[in-house]
Amino acid sequence: GEDEVAVFVGPWGPYVRRAADPASPAAPLPSGMAADLSSLTPGALRAVLDGHGRNGTLLGQHPDGRDLRLLVGRYGAYLRIGEPGEEGTRTQTLPVAVGGAG
Repeated sequence: GEDEVAVFVGPWGPYVRRAADPASPAAPLPSGMAADLSSLTPGALRAVLDGHGRNGTLLGQHPDGRDLRLLVGRYGAYLRIGEPGEEGTRTQTLPVAVGGAG
């Protein structure tokens, strides 16, 4: 269907995109996921696509009131507390076991 995602291998490594639309935005597959094929579920692949965008996936509010978002970058998943350009915004790399760079 329209919501199906697929993994492809390109010149810079594996990536994920919507299966039905070759022109759809793609996201690099984090190295932790590429190394563990059991982690390649449809839900996990959708999360990679959703998290790759500028705003990532909103997880909720940090105790200080700022947005807490999950994003996926070139080296894996990470958390961002606050918004880009906002004073005090910071990021936290996730452990390799949950898809981060370590």
